[in-house]
Amino acid sequence: MHESRCSPGAERAAPFCTQLRAAADDFRARLAAQDSTYEELAGRAAEALSRAALASVLTSLAAARDVVDAALTADVTDARCDAALRQLAFVRRRAVAAGVLPAQQAPCTDDADAKTDAAAVRSLSLPPAQADKLMTVISALRDQERSPEFHSALRAETHAACSAGGDADTFTFGSTPFATWLIVMSSPPLAEALSRGGEYVVFGSSTGALVLYGRLALGLRSRGYEILPGLAARAEAMRAAHDIDNVELHCVDCLKAPLSRACIVWLCSLCWDAALYDAVQHKLAAELPAGAVVVDYGERLSAAPAFGGTPMWTARLRASWSEQQRFCVYRYEVNT
Repeated sequence: MHESRCSPGAERAAPFCTQLRAAADDFRARLAAQDSTYEELAGRAAEALSRAALASVLTSLAAARDVVDAALTADVTDARCDAALRQLAFVRRRAVAAGVLPAQQAPCTDDADAKTDAAAVRSLSLPPAQADKLMTVISALRDQERSPEFHSALRAETHAACSAGGDADTFTFGSTPFATWLIVMSSPPLAEALSRGGEYVVFGSSTGALVLYGRLALGLRSRGYEILPGLAARAEAMRAAHDIDNVELHCVDCLKAPLSRACIVWLCSLCWDAALYDAVQHKLAAELPAGAVVVDYGERLSAAPAFGGTPMWTARLRASWSEQQRFCVYRYEVNT
C-alpha cells in the first residue's frame, strides 16, 4: 500500500499526482481506442506533429509518471512540484496538438470558472458599466478558448512557426482565469508596486486576456507582447471590439519591449526554453526600474541574484492546465 510509505511530501504532491495519473490513463485509453499501430496514428497526426514530436509525448509521459512515483516515497520540494507541473502541461499540450486529448475543458469546469470569475468581478465594486464590460470580455475570451476553430488555427500557426525553426514548447497555449489573476494582483508586493504607479507589461500575452484584465479591472496602462501573429491579431480584435483604451498589444519579440516605465511585468513563461528564459532574465535585470515587481509561473527567477533569491510571495492557484500551478512574485531592487 502506498499509504504506509508516504512521506510529508506525498500529501503536498497529491493534487498534481492525481492530474498526472488521470492524464496518463486518458492518454492510454485514447491510444487504445484508435485501434491502430503507433505508426498509423503518427501518420494521421502528421499535420499537427511530426512523428518525433509524438514520440516525445510518450517519453514525457513516462518521465512524468516517474516523478509521481518518486513523490510517493520521498519528500517533495516546491521546485520539484513545479517541474512536475511543467511536465504535465507539456504532455497535455502535445497530446492536444496531436488530437489525442480534447482541447476543451469539461463544461462543469467552465461553469465553475464562470461563477468564480463573476464573484471576483463583484469583489472589485466597479461601476456597473465597467463591471459589465469586464464580464463581457471574460466571457468572450472563454468562448474563444472553447472554439474548435481557435484551436485549429492555433495548431496551424504553431506548426508553421516550428517549421520555420521555432521551438514547439515555447508556443504552447494555456490560460489563467480572471479570479486567479486577481488573487495574484491583490498580493501585498503587487499592491505596493501599483501604489507607486507605472505600466503593467505582459510577456507572452497570447490572446490578450491578462493585458485586458489589467486595464478593465484595475485601470492600469497595459502593454502586451506576443510573437505569434494570429494570437496577437485576436488580442487586438478583442480590444477593438470592446473599445478598450490605454492598452497596447504588440506582435513583437518581448526582448525588444521597453521596460523603463514598468511597475509590474508578468511572465507567461511556463514552457519557455532555457535560452529564452535566460535572455528575458538578463533583460529584466538590465532594464527594470528599481522596485519593479515580476510575476512568474514558478521559481526559475530565484536563480537571478537581482531578484533576491526567493519569491516575496507565492501561491498555488488554478490555471487551465493545473489546479495547483505555483505563482511567484519577485521584486527587482538593484541594477547589476
